[in-house]
Amino acid sequence: MRRAVCAAILGLVSLWAADARATPVTFAFSGEITFVASLDPSNPFPIEPAFGTPFSGTFTFDSNAVDDIPGDPTTGSYISAGAPFGLTLSLGGLDLTYGAVNIGVTDGYSSYGPGGDQYLFGFSGGDTLVSARFTDFGGTLFSNDSLPLTAFPLNGLFTEFLFSDIINDSQVELGGSITSLTTVPEPATLLVVGAGLCGLIRRRQSRAPR
Repeated sequence: MRRAVCAAILGLVSLWAADARATPVTFAFSGEITFVASLDPSNPFPIEPAFGTPFSGTFTFDSNAVDDIPGDPTTGSYISAGAPFGLTLSLGGLDLTYGAVNIGVTDGYSSYGPGGDQYLFGFSGGDTLVSARFTDFGGTLFSNDSLPLTAFPLNGLFTEFLFSDIINDSQVELGGSITSLTTVPEPATLLVVGAGLCGLIRRRQSRAPR
């Protein structure tokens, strides 16, 4: 019975890993609303956003995306568009999906003083703007403008979130702060975990009294 369970675990995770592309990387984020600038003329959300309302989402980008600003070693811009890349946002009872994500990396952001670093991600198109910004005023977050492939800790960073759109004919403008940024495990990583679980099952089986 345990061998069958182990085989099923490895089989399912292997199919998932084989079906996935190697290049996508997914980050998950969450935060809370800190101000509501506009819900005009009415609130289009099932749950009206207010101070402290939580939001969350993910963005999936191409780890091999090319820097659109190759001539500047301190500023990188990376665009990932089309499936499986994009951005999701869950807010106020709505789940929104956007088919592209843009990431900016700056090593030394002079507008906030010498040495400041900055990371941005978001989507812009038509009436929609989803924007998140992380600023390290001390300039220790990055050593170059390459695309980070793992999420970084937010301790000591200034974070801000902006969302603007027209939903059900109502103008929405919200702002907030991001409190969590994590890397979502890839299927290959889950395969290793599945193998570890099967090994644990086998060890317990061998130690069980006969």
